[in-house]
Amino acid sequence: MDYCAQLTLPGAASWRLPRVAELRSIVDDTALSPCINTTVFPNTPAEAFWTSSTGVRPDSPFYVGFETGLSQRNQASERYRVRCVSSSATLPTGRYTVNTDEVLDHLTGLTWRRAPTGGEVSWADAQNACPQGWRLPRKKEMETLVHVERNTPALDVTAFPATLQGAFWTSTPALHASLSLAWYVATIHGECSSDFRTNLRQVLCVR
Repeated sequence: MDYCAQLTLPGAASWRLPRVAELRSIVDDTALSPCINTTVFPNTPAEAFWTSSTGVRPDSPFYVGFETGLSQRNQASERYRVRCVSSSATLPTGRYTVNTDEVLDHLTGLTWRRAPTGGEVSWADAQNACPQGWRLPRKKEMETLVHVERNTPALDVTAFPATLQGAFWTSTPALHASLSLAWYVATIHGECSSDFRTNLRQVLCVR
């Protein structure tokens, strides 16, 4: 936090440690070790980078791992890399419009189902679990729902039910571990990790 606050570089008046949503946005899920566009961001090590997002657990901030693309929490005393950001952008007010069974996210333009589809399924079955006109979200899309200032669930509970807690498959395969894994987002705490595709997770559909 202090390093970024004291940083002076041309092109921006001030710098800061990025929020987890901001650092997640530059992850390239089609790349590996590092999972980032190395033309735009050269010399990025395939290591973990701190974010400023702590939410309800100030002793355990989020980090983003640029070896595989996961995002999890760890103790603030751990030593990770730093990439600073400069921005004056703020999240829009009135982000969500809620209907009975659907939520429109004005930030991304995506419409979400408010309830999971069916029960827990494998990743292969999740590909076809959504009804016609809906689909399984990509990793980055599912990550946009995370509100790190909340926990159990790490979601906006005015838009989504507080009971929407669990691990939800994304359509994005994980490139590591011999292509046997896929990404999921845990709405209970907002972390994103990979799991074996044969394991059972829930499905939240989007369009």
